[in-house]
Amino acid sequence: MIKKIKLLTYIFFLIILIFFFFFSFNFTKKINAKLQERDILILKDYKGKLLPNTQFSKLYLKKIPLNPDNNLDVKTKNLAKTYNPNNKFFIEIDKDNVILIYRDGKILRHKTKNLIKNKSNIINSFDNVLGDEMTSLGILGTMLHKDEIFISYAKSSKKIDNCFHMAISKSKINYKKLFFEEIFSTKKCDENSGYDFGGGRMVPLIENNKEYVLITTSDYSGNNAQDLDSQYGKILQISLDKYEYQIFSLGHRNPQGLININNKILSTEHGPMGGDEINLIKKNSNYGWKIASYGEPYKNFSNENEYKLLKSHKKNNFEEPIYAYTPSIGISEIINVNKNFINKWENNFLITSLNGRSIYRAVFNEHFSKVITQEKIFIGERIRDIIYDKNNNIFLLALEDTGSIGILSKKNFN
Repeated sequence: MIKKIKLLTYIFFLIILIFFFFFSFNFTKKINAKLQERDILILKDYKGKLLPNTQFSKLYLKKIPLNPDNNLDVKTKNLAKTYNPNNKFFIEIDKDNVILIYRDGKILRHKTKNLIKNKSNIINSFDNVLGDEMTSLGILGTMLHKDEIFISYAKSSKKIDNCFHMAISKSKINYKKLFFEEIFSTKKCDENSGYDFGGGRMVPLIENNKEYVLITTSDYSGNNAQDLDSQYGKILQISLDKYEYQIFSLGHRNPQGLININNKILSTEHGPMGGDEINLIKKNSNYGWKIASYGEPYKNFSNENEYKLLKSHKKNNFEEPIYAYTPSIGISEIINVNKNFINKWENNFLITSLNGRSIYRAVFNEHFSKVITQEKIFIGERIRDIIYDKNNNIFLLALEDTGSIGILSKKNFN
């Protein structure tokens, strides 16, 4: 009888132990799920929507792996660790071709319809098209204009270490051979910013029946942006006949996006901590850096300190931004939405972000003096570039965490 009682006791405690481990496992699983859900909500904001749902439409995102070794399943908890600078690339569209220009000067050509069908077949590959001019900072921007491709890049100084020039080279579009020649370089390198060197976005401009290219240059240090003798912290206007430049606007930190809508120029700009901006760029206007910003310097920042930078631009004779993001979103490119894409999005603009890993759909007033409404669409990866392909009615995204190309569409291509 005593042995039977002992056996039943052992069985009872064994059942309790099994139940305890089972309960602990499920409890831990639920906690981890809640934490992951919280991480996603933090990244996309409360009541933010995940694709395919947006506020008024359904959109589908398809990722095409450009490197088979890349993992397309980016976990939210690892977002800070996933960025690989070798995944940095820009996208251009030439008829039915998708041209990818990588940071290291490599250029690949794909057929758009192959990508839509999930085939990342490379039609052409050109390695390091800039040769010895390539630096570790690499390609900063690209532009297709007529039958030519333009590339902006950081070029090392031959006299000063860790000092870079902004340069532009161009080539005729020839899929058998690309030959790039340098057409522009800043006179002096940026001695103050070192490896903090950005800008490089380009758009064509016609003024008085003459063709120009606008290019953005950065000034992280803040020592150049207000100096009219410096080419940094500016948007430069370069003639396409003699390649002579003039300053179009000044007072910029790092403009990462640029668009020309019927000769109205919009720019997106990396601010300091807080203060990423959308600006309507007016010729000969000053945008305030490093005197006025809705952000604050990263270095020696303290919550207890008074503001180091002026906040009102207008009161200090600078142009106010259309909108300033506080906190910053790691703003990148801006593009207008073609009316054929989604009727409800006519006259809308898409603004991409790096650290925000989202697209922001914005509506401006008719004078581009303010944002009327804005929707955050969580993508989950750093978005360096975005371009519209009118032939297939899709947007192509340069996704940096996985190094893949994204297809944003009304149709579900999966």
